[in-house]
Amino acid sequence: KSLLLQQSVQLQQPTQLKAENMRLRTLLETSTTLYDNFSYAQVLSASPQPQQHIVMLNKGLREGVKVGYPVLDATGVMGQVIEATHRLSQVMLIADNRHALPVRVRRTQQGAILKGTGDTQRLKVEYASENMDIKEGDMLETSGMCLYFPAGYPVAKVTDVQKMTGKAFAQIYAIPLAKLDSSDHVIVLFKYAPPVVEAQITPISPDTRK
Repeated sequence: KSLLLQQSVQLQQPTQLKAENMRLRTLLETSTTLYDNFSYAQVLSASPQPQQHIVMLNKGLREGVKVGYPVLDATGVMGQVIEATHRLSQVMLIADNRHALPVRVRRTQQGAILKGTGDTQRLKVEYASENMDIKEGDMLETSGMCLYFPAGYPVAKVTDVQKMTGKAFAQIYAIPLAKLDSSDHVIVLFKYAPPVVEAQITPISPDTRK
């Protein structure tokens, strides 16, 4: 089950992004599809608050989980870590009415902000100008403009676009791709840190010193 979840997350990124150090490799290439910057976790409980969607995971600081890290299930982005203790962590889901995430339209690469509404089946696209090229059925993915979220992970599908003359921004809604109400196993992505390349120093021979 862990391998299937791992493969599903790996396949979420478009092919062109795999070349941009997104830290994933295919299951066919190796028995390990992800590098060390991830952790499997299980959802233990969910908050009873009607519009504030928080879940508890069984992984915490001892596994390297830190505040801000993205959390995904097999179909898309679920949320991000907002609190971590030694053994547990809390995740705010993207449906929470306090959560906002920079996204882009996969088809056009135009950016916007995806905000939670308190409804696990309805997200709002904010700051989308009236002339923005966006339509029903468009896929929204992480833009990479957030500190911890790599670019290219699927987040939501546009379900409703209303453009009104004289309004600066269109009214756009989307449905999350992750199963926010039912996923019980997730992956926490660690912040990507490029490897340190040591400088190669060429020794200076005594004859060339002045």
